[in-house]
Amino acid sequence: MNKELMIELLSTDEDLLSTYHILAPNSAQVCAERTVADLKKANAYVYTLENEEETIGYYGIEHGLSVDFLTGFFIKPKYRTKERITDFWKEVEGHFNKDFYVGVHIKNTRAIEFLNKKTNEQYGSEDCVFFKVKRS
Repeated sequence: MNKELMIELLSTDEDLLSTYHILAPNSAQVCAERTVADLKKANAYVYTLENEEETIGYYGIEHGLSVDFLTGFFIKPKYRTKERITDFWKEVEGHFNKDFYVGVHIKNTRAIEFLNKKTNEQYGSEDCVFFKVKRS
């Protein structure tokens, strides 16, 4: 995922930039630089979400030796319909053969609320909340 595409995506969500991002409040450029750096540091494979000719989001996947992670995810606000989010989650789960984890910054209450609907197994740390998503 390149920085320019990440800036384009994040700039569509003022709430993310002002409240929910780990570096909020901040500009799309600053938040995008941090997000891209975090994805690279995690060695995550980044998948883009497409709608016709437009990139509408992304998610990162880390497959570790013992633990797998969904590392970051985003959908442009105008595409956050119930149907699209359901399709997104099915696509994400399709990348995992075993239980996986998702970590989000404590400020990202919107993502925490979403993930609470997917699992009831949650762990906290000083600045992050981790969720274990069980695969059947």
